[in-house]
Amino acid sequence: TLLLGSMTDNLILQTYNPEDPALVAAATGKVKAFWDSELETRKQFAYPPFTKLVRLTYRSKYPLKAKQEAQILHNKLKRYAHLTAPYPSFIERERGLSHWNLLMRYTGDIKKRNEVLQYVPPDWGIDVDPLTII
Repeated sequence: TLLLGSMTDNLILQTYNPEDPALVAAATGKVKAFWDSELETRKQFAYPPFTKLVRLTYRSKYPLKAKQEAQILHNKLKRYAHLTAPYPSFIERERGLSHWNLLMRYTGDIKKRNEVLQYVPPDWGIDVDPLTII
């Protein structure tokens, strides 16, 4: 908002998604309404800043093995943590490896989070507070 408010000239923005709610809110000066709506949605679905996230990623050159390992870990951890069902990465195959993820939510109890993460095998990637969940 500060950036947009301080601009006196035109701004050119190139995007694949001009209908993105954040861009529409910025362009129409309705940033506060967007922010309030976004926070309510995040609260409803237990996303940051109301919870913390950890993305667990398994990579294998065999797509079925990656999916199966994700399901095995999900079954192992689901009684200890709030997890999504296993899901493929947005770019499912990268550098010859298939990527499957689990997303773990926690409320900020780092000790409990770390206890759960001890059950994650060493060949899994662990991303605390990931920049993206896809």
